[in-house]
Amino acid sequence: HLAAVRRGGRLEIHIEGKLEAVSTPFAPGEYDLSNTEPLLIGSGETDSFSGKILEVRVYRRALEGPEIARLRESGARKGLR
Repeated sequence: HLAAVRRGGRLEIHIEGKLEAVSTPFAPGEYDLSNTEPLLIGSGETDSFSGKILEVRVYRRALEGPEIARLRESGARKGLR
């Protein structure tokens, strides 16, 4: 389970519910990704994901570490691990 969280001026990467990496500070306004295109998961400009994605969740707010861990655990109980 991987979660990417933009919190303030940093990007956090959580793997299996644990914070694994934090980016250097950046100005979020310089990276406005707003657009009118559909959201494509696993598809890129030059390459695409070859496999199965069991579950995708998108939130309007940054989740806290304990929330990410609870989501991971609930997914494990449902067999999504």
